[in-house]
Amino acid sequence: QMYEGGLRVPFILRWPGKVAQSTLYESAISSLDILPTALAAAGGKPLGKRIDGVDLLPYLTEETEAPPHQQFYWRQGKRTALRDQDWKLIGGHSKDWELYQIANDLTESNNLATEEPERLARMIESWQAYEEEMVEPLFGKR
Repeated sequence: QMYEGGLRVPFILRWPGKVAQSTLYESAISSLDILPTALAAAGGKPLGKRIDGVDLLPYLTEETEAPPHQQFYWRQGKRTALRDQDWKLIGGHSKDWELYQIANDLTESNNLATEEPERLARMIESWQAYEEEMVEPLFGKR
């Protein structure tokens, strides 16, 4: 599902000598960040390919204060979501958009799509840009 209950999961990292014990990092990250972080830790680099995700070490050690990601995009079947910092757009191919400010509404109970038409329009535009980059999934086709 595209709601926080299906997307928000804890991530635990133990890295003695690099990340202080009991460090709590509040910014959203992605499992896609594990590969670039592991590559950087091993002193490696991607082999000429663009990979999604970022090296998390500068963020976890507070060398970098900005969040590692401005936006996240998800697509599964006919459901899709875009998170832009504390705002989240959820929709499907029917385009019945939902908009939530998850910092104040973690249970996504208060749809703000009609109260925030300008933000809704900006986020739909961002969603469309991501959607144009994506190819149709190959799995499930016969």
